[in-house]
Amino acid sequence: MENQNVDVKWITASPVQLRIYIASMFNSCSTAYNVTTLFTLRGKIEEKRLLEAILNTVDSNCMLRARFRYMDDALQYCIDE
Repeated sequence: MENQNVDVKWITASPVQLRIYIASMFNSCSTAYNVTTLFTLRGKIEEKRLLEAILNTVDSNCMLRARFRYMDDALQYCIDE
């Protein structure tokens, strides 16, 4: 659901972001632009600390909080705070 807050600043996407968006429209199942890493965790997992680490990562990396839309003939994004 798109945030209807009028204070949201939408930014025009870069040419590279637009190219990735267009490529993904032709093959929505493709993972060509994903960089994946698999970790095997052993031992006791402290769920609360793991969740905190994930949330801290998202908080410190603005593009992990980005939302995209196509409007007014342009790909745009905003960063959720």
